[in-house]
Amino acid sequence: MAKINKHLKTGLTLAFIGGISAIIISTTYLLTNPIIANNRTNKETKALKAIFNDENIVFSKAKTDFVYTSQYLVNYYVATKNEQDFGYIYQTSGKNQYGQITLMLGINDLGLLKMVVIENTQSYASTLTDNYIDPINAGEKDYLDTTCGATYGAKLIKNMVEAANKDYLGRK
Repeated sequence: MAKINKHLKTGLTLAFIGGISAIIISTTYLLTNPIIANNRTNKETKALKAIFNDENIVFSKAKTDFVYTSQYLVNYYVATKNEQDFGYIYQTSGKNQYGQITLMLGINDLGLLKMVVIENTQSYASTLTDNYIDPINAGEKDYLDTTCGATYGAKLIKNMVEAANKDYLGRK
């Protein structure tokens, strides 16, 4: 009987600790989730403005009716200037064994204009940014050249750009 009481007491204690832990985790999620979502929205809004960097460009609401379906395409915005389509901004996301990458890609008839990082949890995130993303944005490198010291991340971005390009051309 003493052993049963001891095991019962231990089991109830562990159940109590688990219940309290679940309440703490749930409360933390409920309190922080709106803040995280708001920060992400603000980051995306800044990225939209940074891509075309023109006060006269207006962005439509995000859409998800992709002509070309890809695992990388999340949504897109139509950039309009003087009531004419100026280009698209695609939100893309991909993951490999080194981490997650979420980008906003500005594309128009000239091709890829600029990419802005929303999230980069790659192991070699700074190498990828310094040796691949920044040179592409500066016009010093083509996105097809994935040699940068973070090749797997660069190939992931290349695939995202190609998916966005293919969708954009499908809309023309």
